[in-house]
Amino acid sequence: MKKRRGLVIVFVALVMSFATVLSASADEKDPYQAVIDKLNEEYSVNIRSMTPEERIRFAVPQVRMQEMPLDEFEAHLREGIIENKRANEEAERKFAEMEKCEKEWVSHSEAGLEFADRESSYSEETGIARTNKMVTRSKSVPGAIVTIGAEITNSPGYWVFAAVNRTLITQDRASNFPFYADYSDLAFLDARRSYAVRMAGYTLSRKTGQVVDANASRYAEFWAGSGM
Repeated sequence: MKKRRGLVIVFVALVMSFATVLSASADEKDPYQAVIDKLNEEYSVNIRSMTPEERIRFAVPQVRMQEMPLDEFEAHLREGIIENKRANEEAERKFAEMEKCEKEWVSHSEAGLEFADRESSYSEETGIARTNKMVTRSKSVPGAIVTIGAEITNSPGYWVFAAVNRTLITQDRASNFPFYADYSDLAFLDARRSYAVRMAGYTLSRKTGQVVDANASRYAEFWAGSGM
């Protein structure tokens, strides 16, 4: 009887010890997650780690943020928050200007819209007739590169877009915080003198594997007469 009682006491002691260890572990927050929580509260943002599915979708390799010194990790994400906020504000300002313009919406299929994680080779610039020309043009926006293939014409007496047959939006691999577009509105503005690409998507940190902003905005506008 005494032996059985002793075993019960030992068992209870082990259970209590194990529970204490679990409680202590729960109280010890990952210091990197603590930095993320602090920045989220400070800037009212929602930085989070990418899911395995998002890593595949965004073509981001597996990284261990713990390999980066904690102060460098915080400085890197803080830089991303500030850069992304500035880019979003600029895009929103352009969106507001766009709304005041005469617009001709362009379908994604008509404009050959593509989203890609890297640039692909595309170059075409030839004369079709005296007043028509096929051109390829690129513009950088924070974290991304927008490339269009278009036919322009000066038959009205000034250069306008006759058609846009390809619109390619790619992540800028040289950026610390690439932008992954997953939606875009396309439109000709000002009687086809310009072509606007309004984008929505994700700002990423490839260095730490974080989604900095899942509701980021970017804007690019191309003038038919540029360089002509």
